[in-house]
Amino acid sequence: MNQHWSFTDLEFVALWAPLREDVLPQPFTHVTDISSGAQYEYELRSARARLDSIADGARELMLQDIARPDLTVLVRALDGRDRRDPAGSIRMLAARREERGYLVTQLPGRTVDHSGGFTVTECHALDLAATVVAALPDVPPGRQGRVTLPGHDDGMDHSFEMARWRDTFDDTEERGRNFLRAPAPTIGRIEIRQGVSRFGPRGRTIRVLFWRDLLDDGRYAIVPANPPVAAPANARALIDMLDTEISTIVRAIEDEQAFQEA
Repeated sequence: MNQHWSFTDLEFVALWAPLREDVLPQPFTHVTDISSGAQYEYELRSARARLDSIADGARELMLQDIARPDLTVLVRALDGRDRRDPAGSIRMLAARREERGYLVTQLPGRTVDHSGGFTVTECHALDLAATVVAALPDVPPGRQGRVTLPGHDDGMDHSFEMARWRDTFDDTEERGRNFLRAPAPTIGRIEIRQGVSRFGPRGRTIRVLFWRDLLDDGRYAIVPANPPVAAPANARALIDMLDTEISTIVRAIEDEQAFQEA
């Protein structure tokens, strides 16, 4: 049976402190309303003492795995209608090490930067993508079909093509602008990172996906491209996309291991 843990914000900070220099791993935040530094340190020590009084080998393994993962999946989302609304804030970190996987979720707090606590759910490494998607808001796929979004200028002169296809391009651009203007209860980013690279931090493979939930419409997944395209995505489609990016990271890890052994 998969394990599940719940922590207050101070408990999670106390657990993380011995593992890394950062107060918390990305994309998490920690803002306290305790006004006194001395009182804060006292509360932090008290939280650690409570946790130390309960022997939990699985919890210690979980913390080590999250601190030193093979790969991580960072999820950050906001309510596109009101980015300061804490109810629409999503912060999650999924970690995979060997055959083990975990999903850490920061619960909404008083503001988008405050935490209402943390939960950790264990899963098999191969179920990481499904576990992440299952934790997102339950939204049906979008109904508009594929939508081409405004892209970046590539510096090339496309005046000839633009003259021939101006009407088509104008319609496509207007549709993309309307898509971005539509009320979006959730606008999110998913970043898949290699944990450690033998080539240092700059050698790590990183992949990115985006999604957008439109009001009275549905969910769209967006892969970075020029121009980017938003495609309707149900849960299965988003899981498959995330699994594809995770597989890219796994191949990068395997390639480094093969290079090191050669």
